[in-house]
Amino acid sequence: MKRTMVIAMLAVVVIGGCDDGKSKVLVAPGPALTATRGEAPAVMVAKGPAIDGTLSSPLWAKCPALEIKAIEKGDTLDATARVLLDGKNIYVAVECVEADTDGMAAEAVDRDDAVWQDDNIELFVEGNPDVGRVHVAVNTRGVIADGRAGPNAGEDSSWDSSAVVKTRIEKNKRWIVTMSIPLTDLGVVSGAIECPELKLGHCQIVALRPALDRPQFLSSSRHVSQDAISLKGQRWEKNKLTLRLEGVTGTTETYWIHAPKGFTVAEVTGDGLDASAGKSIPDKAGGSAVAFNVTFPAQAQDVTQGTLTISFTS
Repeated sequence: MKRTMVIAMLAVVVIGGCDDGKSKVLVAPGPALTATRGEAPAVMVAKGPAIDGTLSSPLWAKCPALEIKAIEKGDTLDATARVLLDGKNIYVAVECVEADTDGMAAEAVDRDDAVWQDDNIELFVEGNPDVGRVHVAVNTRGVIADGRAGPNAGEDSSWDSSAVVKTRIEKNKRWIVTMSIPLTDLGVVSGAIECPELKLGHCQIVALRPALDRPQFLSSSRHVSQDAISLKGQRWEKNKLTLRLEGVTGTTETYWIHAPKGFTVAEVTGDGLDASAGKSIPDKAGGSAVAFNVTFPAQAQDVTQGTLTISFTS
């Protein structure tokens, strides 16, 4: 026997929040079954429930259960799903009715084994589109297989989530999965930024970017928009970050690039502009923000375009 249920969550909506503190969970069938599709609210709570393989916490009752039924003759599926949120985690509970718990397939015993070949539930959740989609599969033993797929890449099964999972089997009645996934796994963070006191008439601009696992553009001195004016495009390929820039001729601007831990600037080149690496400011995660000074050559026209290419070793 093998049953797979897939839960797909559009967490862009979840994390953004709605006026009623709820958002939608979309459910789709796994490859072994044809199941009902539907929507259910994900409810915001002050603090999430314990992950204990049960629905005993009264918090789960705050979320209306999404019923999932088989719709093709010969298939058997009777399950419910619930989703909660607090400021740190997404919480998921799935209850699967099972009249023959001894017959359930549960061969996977180690993390990232072929959990999907067992009786299992699979969760797909996307928070920050720039980070990508997180995939967590759990069998009846509570064994996890997980991975993350970037916006323009296939799934990386070597990536491990920080999901906490607990399962419980009630003989010949049901099995339950409860889990929590930190919002940071989805590229969503919360917290405070310390800013120095400003003098009268001064302002300070803060640029917030998703924390990526490769170098990326952060900000520039070119414009208050940080920088929607001169950055015409960027590409990351083969350990090279290429920025297509537009600037005022005869001026020099500073472009800040974040290099995560393990990445070091190897070479800086400019096409249609002059570029050099400047100061580097380390961050708490072991990476650094690196300043690059870019000069747009004096010409007859007011603006000009060029390409800044930064090669990294990792």
